[in-house]
Amino acid sequence: HEQGVFGVDFSINGDRLVSTGGDQTHRIWDLETAFVELQIEGRTGGGSAPSSMAKTQTAWWSPDGARVVAVAGNSVKIVRADRGALLMKLAVGHQPRAAVFGPSERELAICGPELIEIRARTGGKLATVPADKLVLWDITWSPDGSKLAYAGDHAALIDRATLQVTKLVGHPGRVNRVQFHDTRLLTAGDQTARIWDAASGKLLAVLEHPARVSSAI
Repeated sequence: HEQGVFGVDFSINGDRLVSTGGDQTHRIWDLETAFVELQIEGRTGGGSAPSSMAKTQTAWWSPDGARVVAVAGNSVKIVRADRGALLMKLAVGHQPRAAVFGPSERELAICGPELIEIRARTGGKLATVPADKLVLWDITWSPDGSKLAYAGDHAALIDRATLQVTKLVGHPGRVNRVQFHDTRLLTAGDQTARIWDAASGKLLAVLEHPARVSSAI
């Protein structure tokens, strides 16, 4: 990358990495050779290339490793990982910050300012979770697909079946990242990383840091 890197994500089997940079490119890396397999250009102009992605922010793998989901401007784009071909573009009313496939790959969760949507694999809107006056930065699925968690002004769990939201009380400041680990949820923000019981929402541990915590794995 010719400029700073905004985000990275490992493929499910750990042999490839997708990175997103300030140079408006997504790059797919072979981790055994450390070479770039594919570079997807993020053009700022009006080019007709199917891989055109203005204002790229970050990207995530689909569970099967065949596609990359990229957040770009006011849209979410699904790109074929072996060729970079644009498979689908989803227009989103608010500028999205994160978009990720569920474990079954039948659903896609999207979040952003005042935005939590669940879309079908075909792009149709399945559900909207109220997010008025919330600024959201990250969203993720539990391994079994029964729950989601989001990060932003606070962290919370969402029951996928009922869409009931359970706010996780503890972070005194903005939460930047959420990630499930089996029956646990890891959140990162303010000057701490916190571990929660994903079923009950109970706080289990607090890891303190002298500086702002942007992410944790």
